[in-house]
Amino acid sequence: MRIQTIFTYGEGSLDLSYTALSSFDVCPAFLLEARGVFVGLGPFLIPHFLFAMETRVALIGIIVEEPSSVAPLNALLHEYSTYVIGRMGIPYKPRNISVISVTLDAPQDVISSLSGKLGMLPGVTAKALMTKVRE
Repeated sequence: MRIQTIFTYGEGSLDLSYTALSSFDVCPAFLLEARGVFVGLGPFLIPHFLFAMETRVALIGIIVEEPSSVAPLNALLHEYSTYVIGRMGIPYKPRNISVISVTLDAPQDVISSLSGKLGMLPGVTAKALMTKVRE
């Protein structure tokens, strides 16, 4: 399994590639390359976030009844923007609400986390629908 990530520090970044020789979080060995140069081989703890996660396509339906929650809602959506495929918002003036749909391609825990955080905002209801097929 090949895993590529970029670590950012200060004003620079380091592009690291890992070739895991096992599928466990604690790999018995892995190859570490920095900028294409072999750096080492050995037993290391590989952080869980470096593994390719299964993702699912999901739709989060959001109803906003409290206008003061719009700014925190947009901040949350921005925080998760790397997973967002698209977003559609419809203001419904006769009832003084907004209906928003957000489509994501993300790991299940990310989808659940975002949906839960949105639902905790005052005057906001959020529900998630996910595909059954995992990729």
